[in-house]
Parts: sequence; C-alpha cells; structure tokens
Amino acid sequence: MDLLVGFSNADAAAAMVGHLVERGRRRITFAGRHTSGDPRAAEHLDGYTGAVRDLLGGEARTVDAGPEPVTMDTGVALLDLALERHPDSDAVMFSSDVFAAGALQACVRRGIDVPGRLAVAGFGDFELARHLVPALTTVAVPGARIGELGAELLLARMRGAAVDVPHRDVGHRVVAREST
Repeated sequence: MDLLVGFSNADAAAAMVGHLVERGRRRITFAGRHTSGDPRAAEHLDGYTGAVRDLLGGEARTVDAGPEPVTMDTGVALLDLALERHPDSDAVMFSSDVFAAGALQACVRRGIDVPGRLAVAGFGDFELARHLVPALTTVAVPGARIGELGAELLLARMRGAAVDVPHRDVGHRVVAREST
C-alpha cells in the first residue's frame, strides 16, 4: 500500500471490549458481519476475539449477520440470535451503530433493562447514537480527518513532493454513554 490513512478496526474493537470489561461485563457477545473478503470486518472480529481471550480468558461468543443489510431490523434479529445462542450474555457489542440502535430499541420495547441486565454498544458514533434513550455507547473514528489527511497526501504526491509518513493512523475513541 502506497498511501494509507485510517485506523485499526482490531484496536477499536479491543478498546470496546476493554471498556465493557471495565464496566464489569464478563459475557460479551459480538454481533455483526463475519463476511469473508471484507478485511475491516475480519479485523473487527479479530480485535474482539483477541481482547476476550486476553482480558477474560474465555471463548469468543459471536453471531453473524450474514448477507443481511445493515438495518435496524437486522440489529433486532442479531439481538434475538445473540440471546438465543448466548442467553447469559451481559453485553452485546454490535459492529455498527445501526445494528445497535435496532437492538437497543427492541430492548426498550421488551422491557430489557439496559444497561442493568444487558449492555449494548455500537460502532461508528453516528448522530443517532447520542439521541437514543438510553444513549448508545460506541466507537468514534475521525472520518473528516481521514478525508483531510488523505487529500493532503494525495496532493503532495501529485505535486511530486516526498511523503515522509505515507501511512497515518488517526486513531479511535470509545464514547461512553448510558447504554453500558
């Protein structure tokens, strides 16, 4: 890869597991995409799996959205699958805020205490995350900064200037809200 601006999906997923563990969660299920051919999804899953192994010494609990679209309805289906396969889960970590939003609203409708009985976390820090009740804990990545740095590197390259650091990691942060 010549020029690269982004973040580590594995590190971001591991950070969310760390957050959940700090909040006392020990039976964390990952719900999202496991699609082969999608390196970001694979990294996300690897980060979750590694963190569960390292922090909890346990086996990874996962449910896969398969080919289903990234919708709130799919989030509800993932919640149902997670609780069916792993009924003792005390947290479900979704690969997208969209999935998590659907699941969180299903919990509210069903009277599942969030975060008391079940913590719910997402990924992306979409605007809707902070407006949900309870507000959704998520991972934020600086998308605008990725675009800015990418454009700067590309312009420098187009002008024939040397790019001293062609790979830039802009990082991520866990945004802790009421759902965990």
